[in-house]
Amino acid sequence: MKIRKHVVITFLKAHFSKLTLGLLLVTAGSSAFASIVAIPEFIGSSNESFESFSPGSMSTPTMNYISGPDSILGGTANLSGINSNTVSYPIYVWSSIGGLSLGGGVSAVPFDGTKGIVLNGSTPMARIDFTTPTTKFGGYWGAAFNGTIDLTFYDNTDAVIGSDSVTYSLSGPLEWFGWMSTAGDPAIAAVEWTGYWATVDGLQTNVSAVPVPAAVWLFGSGLIGLISMVKRKKT
Repeated sequence: MKIRKHVVITFLKAHFSKLTLGLLLVTAGSSAFASIVAIPEFIGSSNESFESFSPGSMSTPTMNYISGPDSILGGTANLSGINSNTVSYPIYVWSSIGGLSLGGGVSAVPFDGTKGIVLNGSTPMARIDFTTPTTKFGGYWGAAFNGTIDLTFYDNTDAVIGSDSVTYSLSGPLEWFGWMSTAGDPAIAAVEWTGYWATVDGLQTNVSAVPVPAAVWLFGSGLIGLISMVKRKKT
């Protein structure tokens, strides 16, 4: 049985408009439902122990402060310190075999080696920008006062995709905290954190492969379905 050409065109137009609407909904939904979840310790494709950074004493901040951006994680990210109105040197590189004294009897022991980085008090903030968005990010963390560290995660448009607060036990070795984006796209393009003398060592990250958006898969399967339906009508 033959089918007229204008019938096929009308059929494709009607169904293609529905498919296009579906693609828009899927594309919009992929960002709307992006979130961050905590994950167990992992060994990343890139890591940073800060052992190559030059430390100094707190009384000579020009020897050991970071304002950034400084390349870290094997060149896959940049670390910057965000100044406040009262603090000129937001991040220090510290070195101690026995641990970093955070005050109040709190001593944070580095994850590996002797070095780590620490925020200068309670008001500064640190930020890591990944040259390629990452699927996973984590490290070994500590902080003074109540041990709380607040983190915010961003996609490659600098839109917030999640946040978390973690708490260090206030003594001994730095403790693992890690995160993953539950959506393949957007992945984590940047992370900021703050906390009272918040310190970190042994950063781990997995650089993500370029994902194929869900909308592309839907578009392809939709076209295949339309072609099949047209073939059935022709026969």
